[in-house]
Amino acid sequence: MTTKRPSFFRRKYIVNRRLQFRIALIMILEVALISIAMSTIIICLNDYYQDLINYFLEGSENQISLTDINKPVWFFMTGSVVFSSIVFAIVGIFLSHKIAGPLFRLKKHMLELSKGVYTGKIKFRKGDQLHDMADTYNEMFDSLIEQNNINKSNIDEIDQIISDLTKSLSDNKKSIDNKAVTNRLNDISKLVKTL
Repeated sequence: MTTKRPSFFRRKYIVNRRLQFRIALIMILEVALISIAMSTIIICLNDYYQDLINYFLEGSENQISLTDINKPVWFFMTGSVVFSSIVFAIVGIFLSHKIAGPLFRLKKHMLELSKGVYTGKIKFRKGDQLHDMADTYNEMFDSLIEQNNINKSNIDEIDQIISDLTKSLSDNKKSIDNKAVTNRLNDISKLVKTL
């Protein structure tokens, strides 16, 4: 059964809020640190050039303040920090979705499996991370299916043995062979131990 993937805007990108927002926060902090470093450099350069201008234009009436010159630069810096933070947060959510999405699907399948519902194997999307976890889950799933089939076969065999014993015990015309009954009960005991 194949399900159609929802459109780009209808997909649920935040599936593990804690993990994805932590990654986005780390990315925002990186932008903030870079911005602080760049701002410090600009402030130092501003002081340097202000000193140079004061040195060369001492007493001149046409002296222009570097603060006025730098206003557009500060607006640009503030705007770029805000824009970069938003972009990094969005990119962080999309990138973390490649990790959190597979973990979400894996958790969902494991919960179903713990309830005894065999929903099938997991196949992650091409760009998703953690494909090795999907492979490990699929191996476990195959092993559980195989063990489940063996258990069903053993239960069917136990049921058949009990049915045969019941039939032979209820049949009054035949004499009961204690050795045969004991052997059949031993067979049941061996099969029960394999469950």
